[in-house]
Amino acid sequence: MKKSTKVVVTALIVNEKNQILLQQRFDPEDPVAHMKWEFPGGGVEYGESLEEALRREVKEESGLDIEIRQLIPTCESHIWDDPSEKTHVLFFCFVARMTGGILKPLDGEVHKAEWVDIKKAAEYDLLPGNKHFIELLPKYL
Repeated sequence: MKKSTKVVVTALIVNEKNQILLQQRFDPEDPVAHMKWEFPGGGVEYGESLEEALRREVKEESGLDIEIRQLIPTCESHIWDDPSEKTHVLFFCFVARMTGGILKPLDGEVHKAEWVDIKKAAEYDLLPGNKHFIELLPKYL
């Protein structure tokens, strides 16, 4: 069985109403992730910094431009089991704010996106690791 490591960056994008952006993932081939909620973000490509990858992924998925404020100083780690591969995924999460663009899911993997009150965000059916970052967010606002 093949084993690999993947680095993923996500953004807790906070707006002026103290809401964060959540996206509902559309990925029928991955039943663990399909229709779950998550923060905008994605995989870091070869040669990219975490920040470059985050700006690119947020723009691709949501149409938004962001200013990265701070890295939340913790990393979530999960093992994704696939019949042919085990992937060790490392998640890094940044606090960011929207600086431009129009919220419009542009990526086929995003079913819908919405601004959610921070206190209610943990009630959504989130992908693993996202809830932990929401709990840490008040320290970094």
